[in-house]
Amino acid sequence: MEIKDLTIKGEYKGDEKLEKRISNFQSYIDLLNSRDLDNDVIDAINSSIDELNNFEGSKRKFKLRLMKVRSQVVRHVEKQSKLVPQNYYRKLWLALGMSVFGMPIGVVFGTSFGSMAYLGVGLPIGMAVGIAVGASMDKRALKEGRQLDIEISS
Repeated sequence: MEIKDLTIKGEYKGDEKLEKRISNFQSYIDLLNSRDLDNDVIDAINSSIDELNNFEGSKRKFKLRLMKVRSQVVRHVEKQSKLVPQNYYRKLWLALGMSVFGMPIGVVFGTSFGSMAYLGVGLPIGMAVGIAVGASMDKRALKEGRQLDIEISS
């Protein structure tokens, strides 16, 4: 079973950024087609692509729908098949590091110095920790052969 291609209507063409996102997502789909995926995963991806191919609405709403479907597909493939694009974990852990590590570190600085103005000091520390954790997970995914040769751009 094979994953369907994106067939974008002519009314959504002409926007350079949108065409770049569509091309990037199509390249991701092509890479997934070269891998051996379960039929359940392929069915889920095909239903999402059908939703995009049959979309009726403005160019702006299509762009939002494309980004939502793309992130759903990437997340679903990661959960079911453990295949990730380049820098997937780094991007994920950047935000997680700021919230999980950065905020508590900032609270510790704020309470120890007696001023909550130091709350923001923890955010870059947490961001650095998150990037380091994510980069190590990306490196492990590459070593295990689970990383696809594409970076999903925003």
